[in-house]
Amino acid sequence: MKRERFGKRVSTRSVLRIVCIIGLALSAITSALLMTASLAEAREKLEQKHVRTIPLNPFVENLNRFDTIFVQDNVSPSVEYLDFILNIAEEHALGVQNHLSLLKRRRLLAKEIPEYRIQYRNAAARSLEIFPYSEPISIIAGDALLLQKNELNENDKIDLSTYIKNISMRNPLVLLGFYLFEGSARNFSTAKEIPQAAEIVISAIDHVGKSEQSGLITSAAVLRIFAGNQNGAIGLVNKYRTALLEQPRSAWFLAETLYDFDTPAAAASVLGSENYPYVNSQSIIRLGDALYRMNKTDDARFFWNLLTFPEEAHEVPPQPVLEKALYNLAGTSHSDDEKLSRLKELLHITPDHVLGTIMYSRLLNRQNAVSLLRQTLTEQDDPLIELELIRRNRGYSEPGKTAADTWMLLGRYPLEAELYQWASYFFQEMRMFEEAGQLEKNAGYNTIDAPWLTLQRALDCTRSETCRILY
Repeated sequence: MKRERFGKRVSTRSVLRIVCIIGLALSAITSALLMTASLAEAREKLEQKHVRTIPLNPFVENLNRFDTIFVQDNVSPSVEYLDFILNIAEEHALGVQNHLSLLKRRRLLAKEIPEYRIQYRNAAARSLEIFPYSEPISIIAGDALLLQKNELNENDKIDLSTYIKNISMRNPLVLLGFYLFEGSARNFSTAKEIPQAAEIVISAIDHVGKSEQSGLITSAAVLRIFAGNQNGAIGLVNKYRTALLEQPRSAWFLAETLYDFDTPAAAASVLGSENYPYVNSQSIIRLGDALYRMNKTDDARFFWNLLTFPEEAHEVPPQPVLEKALYNLAGTSHSDDEKLSRLKELLHITPDHVLGTIMYSRLLNRQNAVSLLRQTLTEQDDPLIELELIRRNRGYSEPGKTAADTWMLLGRYPLEAELYQWASYFFQEMRMFEEAGQLEKNAGYNTIDAPWLTLQRALDCTRSETCRILY
């Protein structure tokens, strides 16, 4: 029943699952840009063909020479000669389209002859020096860099960062790919710093096939969550719910996102759907958790109980899943006999289960409970076990002794929020208001924040002279 925070389950080392998509996309977009250049070039040749009194200019003449040798005759000339022809044509290139026509041919050489890739990259860099704000040439320059290098050094990454500045949201896959290879999009902790990171990924979703969409959708949702836009993340996964349900990993992500951000009914509808692609012990226990949060305890217990019968759960549940099911069944049982049975089974599997030990001790008389807790502390140090021991002894100790033991425990574990909460309750109950005030200050020093602190401050306020005057 104890919920895990979403952020703890999303690894910041998780790489955006788009590397293969990006490689294909960059190739396709580069080819499309160069095709545009080819159309412009063909139009120019056609115009010169019909105006016979005007000779071919050196740029077109050298392009024709290259095409005749490399494409039409299908011979194997020296790469130095072909490069020489393109360099002559480059001297007469006038605009962006001319440079793209040249780069198209250099790319053909680079794809055929790996040793030529450095010349392709250098030529793209020269074109970018002439047209430093050109989006298509920036994309080609990035393509040339990535074609040449398997691993990028820091200077390469700086070059990619320069190209990124010229690329608009009209080419989201290119942006995403360059950010990925430049390093910013390698993990979520750095990707969230990219301007409009989630929107770039979202814009790319409709540019890829169905099989690749789910990876982009989940990545965009996580980026929105990291940016604090939880409602945007929920809206996104709901919009693409059908696409996410097509694959087990993305379907699980959909259910977890809905569960974590306070829509358990929606999570239950996903996990309990006939279209849910992969039923396993993890999805069964999460379905039970969602139903429990909907106050459907009996339904929740039905699914948790399934996990104690492997043949019903479709698999032998992993130990952590079985532990949670047994603990939840014990915690929601109305029968002490069932509680004892479930907890004994749990502690047989995991003898050092802290919460199970505490719950089990509460079913014992004080003497046996104290003995169990002390025995547990000889085997492991745990603040919650120590706190439970203080609680069981408080009726047999002076309040001052209990307070001292509590302060000592807080001194050893100053960051454990559960200890502060119980200490606040105890100090208020014992009317130890100075102690309660000091506890509030210590919680602030240690960045402890919880709803009980709001109540603590309200109670302090009602006792202050200022509040009585003002209110």
